[in-house]
Amino acid sequence: MDSHVNYQAVVVDCVNVCLEDGQANAMPALERILGVPTSDIEKALGGDLRAAYTTRRLTAEQYWDTVIMDILRLSKSGVIERIASARGVTAEDVGSLGSLETVINEHYKPIPKVIDVLERLEKIYLLGMISNTSFERSTYWQANFPGIFRLFGHRVLFSNLPPYVRKHQGLKEMLNLMSVHMNLPVGSMIYVDDKSLNVEAAIDAGVGGSIHLTTTPQLPLASTQQELALPSSRIVAATYDTFESVLKESYQLKL
Repeated sequence: MDSHVNYQAVVVDCVNVCLEDGQANAMPALERILGVPTSDIEKALGGDLRAAYTTRRLTAEQYWDTVIMDILRLSKSGVIERIASARGVTAEDVGSLGSLETVINEHYKPIPKVIDVLERLEKIYLLGMISNTSFERSTYWQANFPGIFRLFGHRVLFSNLPPYVRKHQGLKEMLNLMSVHMNLPVGSMIYVDDKSLNVEAAIDAGVGGSIHLTTTPQLPLASTQQELALPSSRIVAATYDTFESVLKESYQLKL
């Protein structure tokens, strides 16, 4: 790492950095409620439909009504009644209440080891968050995890861009906007994400440093090299346990 860079800010993604992945954590519960395998649920939740929702081309009601109809085509009979029973609502209200999103939201949990480090960083450096999620989910996060979002102040940007855009121009645009919010150059930032493509995109956008936060630090180096044909030395990998030491040793941050 360049020892001459004056790092003044740390910008992080939200899911798998600050919060556990609620959708992944919720899959066993969704399987029990819906009676269909995880692969079918993930297919119904994602793809072009999710992209239309996060970019507000679909309302929450339209998205979840469509998801439920897709799952109904794959599921056993009685799925609506099981969702209603699990959420304590009538069958007629299941789609309009986005009941499956409630199940998913309840499975987002803070990652204590990262939050502890961020709390200490916040005393010295500016913190920012960039995340690609729906308006409804971002509202839930901020209402239910106020202690986490307090660390970032007004420096929280929800991109509302599809993931495939976020990985390229979208993230660069959001980092440039964050630099305006912070009144700092992008080159003074360290960016932290759990996705190797986003980490590389941040480097291409001009950040001074980038950390791939993962539970398997050896794997993303090889996968990123294969995906983008870029040298693995451009990535610093860290686990939740080594996040603090990587900030200190690779970027000489004070904690």
